[in-house]
Amino acid sequence: RRCRVVGLPFAERILRDHSALSKVEALPLFDFIFRPGGAICCSGLPPAIRQRCSIIACWIGARFSDELGPDVDVLIACRVSLHPMSKYQAALERKIPVVRPSYMEALWLAKAPVDMMAHVLPTFCGLPVCFDPLDGGA
Repeated sequence: RRCRVVGLPFAERILRDHSALSKVEALPLFDFIFRPGGAICCSGLPPAIRQRCSIIACWIGARFSDELGPDVDVLIACRVSLHPMSKYQAALERKIPVVRPSYMEALWLAKAPVDMMAHVLPTFCGLPVCFDPLDGGA
């Protein structure tokens, strides 16, 4: 026998509005914390963090996507990429917010939308910077 798991907030939502069930893309689902129908994409994450993000995405009502498609609302990354064909560069070009994995954890802990700006990936995050003392002409 297969069980389908839903969180109490979503169960209460279904009782108030039966049409909410038509917006569900996958179970288990805690509640629609993320925009229904929206997707989350990851880039360059270690496997354990990537798996955690995909699990949280399902529980908050988001779809987890491997591709940076037109329905992706946010890109999760640990570091920036200068490679022109990277998901990071494509997200910047399309003005998709790029956030750290802490954004997913914050959504899950709050069980409500949180301020994305507190989790935005800093501009040079993860890029090695080298200041060559021999190149200064001194």
